[in-house]
Amino acid sequence: MLRRARDVLDTATGWDPAIAIPTLVGSLLSLISSTIVIICWCVFGGQRRSFRYALILNLTVAEFCNSLNNSISGLYIVINHGIIKDGPTCDLNGWVGQFSVQAVDFSILAIAVVTLLTIQFKSYILYASTPKKILICLSIWIVPLITSSTALGLNVIRPVSGNWCWIAQDHKWLRYALGHGWRFAIIIITFCIYIYVFLYMHQRLKLRDTSGRSYSFDYGKDTNGFEMNFWLANNGPVNANGRTTPSPGDRDDDFPLPPPKAFGAGLPHARPKSPTTVEAEEKLIPAPRIRIRQTTNIDKDVWRMVLLNMYPVTYLILWLPGIANRIAESTGNYNHALGILQSSTQYIGFANACVYGFKEHWEDIRLWWVRMRR
Repeated sequence: MLRRARDVLDTATGWDPAIAIPTLVGSLLSLISSTIVIICWCVFGGQRRSFRYALILNLTVAEFCNSLNNSISGLYIVINHGIIKDGPTCDLNGWVGQFSVQAVDFSILAIAVVTLLTIQFKSYILYASTPKKILICLSIWIVPLITSSTALGLNVIRPVSGNWCWIAQDHKWLRYALGHGWRFAIIIITFCIYIYVFLYMHQRLKLRDTSGRSYSFDYGKDTNGFEMNFWLANNGPVNANGRTTPSPGDRDDDFPLPPPKAFGAGLPHARPKSPTTVEAEEKLIPAPRIRIRQTTNIDKDVWRMVLLNMYPVTYLILWLPGIANRIAESTGNYNHALGILQSSTQYIGFANACVYGFKEHWEDIRLWWVRMRR
C-alpha cells in the first residue's frame, strides 16, 4: 500500500512508538474529520450539484476509506506493540490501502485539471451534465482498482513497517510500477498545472487593478459552482444592458469570455444569429445574471478559486517528508528522523476536511447552530 509512512523501515516490523503513535493519531484525525464532512453532505449537501463539490466529496470518500483502514491496522499494531501477521487480513488491509490512497492521488489530479479547464471557460466543464460528472468521478477509481488488484493477485502484499500491509520490500520495482511512479507523476503534473493557474489568476488580478469596477456572470447552482469575474478596462464603460463598450485598442483575448453558445444572446463578440436560433438557445440555457461592483478587495469567487488551489498545495507540503524518505531509501540509507516525519502524510485527510469540507458547509453549520439555540 503505497503511502504515508508506508516504507519507513521494511526490514524491521517491530514496535517503534515514535513512528506508530504519530501515524495513528494522524489516521484517527483524518477519519474523524472525513466522517464529519460526509455527515454534513448527508444533512446539508443534497441540493449541491457543482462539479467542484462532487470532486471534493469524491476526495473525502477516498480519504475516509484510507484513514479507516489505517486506523484499524494502526490500533491493532499499537495494542500489540508492532505484532502483525501475514494472511487474509493483511491482504485485505493492503488492498484497501492501495486502492483508497491512489484514489486520493487521482482525485487531486482531477481537481487540478477541472480547475484549469474552468478558468479557461471550457463549456463541457462549466455545463457538465450529471451523468458526465458521475463518470468522471468514477473514472478516478479505475487505475487504483487495477493496481491494488494486481498487487493482490501477484500475492506480494506482506506486513511492512508503519501501520499497515503493502507490497513486500523485495519487490521494489513493483512498488514503483504500481505506486510510487504514479504518485511522482501526479505530483509533477499537479504542480505544473497550479503554477499555470496561479500565474493566470495573478494576471487577471493585475488587469483588474487597472479598473474601477468588475462584473461577473452568475452561472447558477446547477453549473460548475464558480462565479467567474471579468474585469473592465479603464475605457470599458457598461451600458444600460450590462454590455461593455470596448475601446479601440481592446482585443478579444484581453478577457477570456465563456463560449457565446453557452448563454444564447447577450454576450459581446458573439456572432449575430437569427431570432429563431437565439430564442432556442435562450430556452436551453438561461442567460447569466450580470452584476456590477467595485473591486477594492478580492472578490469572493476569486477566493473560492484560490481555496481550490490550497488543497493540492497542502498535499504537496505534507508529502515532502515522504518524498525525502523515498529518496533516502532508494540510496539504501534509512533515516529514522525521516521515518518519523513521514507520518505527516497521515494528516492529509484532516487537511482536506479543514481546507474544503468544513469550508463548504461552514455557513450551513452556523445556521443550524443558530436555529438550535432559539
